[in-house]
Amino acid sequence: MIGCGGSKYLSTNATKITLTMDGAPLEGANISLVPIAEGDLAYGTTDADGVCIIQTLQGKAQAGTTLGDYAVTVRKSIGKANMTVDELVPAIYMDPEKTPLKAKIVSGKNTFSFDIDSKAK
Repeated sequence: MIGCGGSKYLSTNATKITLTMDGAPLEGANISLVPIAEGDLAYGTTDADGVCIIQTLQGKAQAGTTLGDYAVTVRKSIGKANMTVDELVPAIYMDPEKTPLKAKIVSGKNTFSFDIDSKAK
């Protein structure tokens, strides 16, 4: 439990991200929100419409994340028969130090839309 007599979950703020690549929904992409200063690591996976409901490890399922500024990373890979992996998202979006995608989580509901470029360097 977190704190004395309190909830066993973090206090979180609903967070929804819609992700497209070159204008088309990107299904099955793993999205992470990496705290820039304060906050809790959060994550989610996009559905067929490119929509992802974010959650933290310590929060309720799909309940969002804590307040703060975040670097947003995206990863989508496909495993091949020869045990190798093809990354479908450019490396810049996978690195929290380099990604241009940012999110500021505030009290209440948070909604973000990102369109990533398949040819980004």
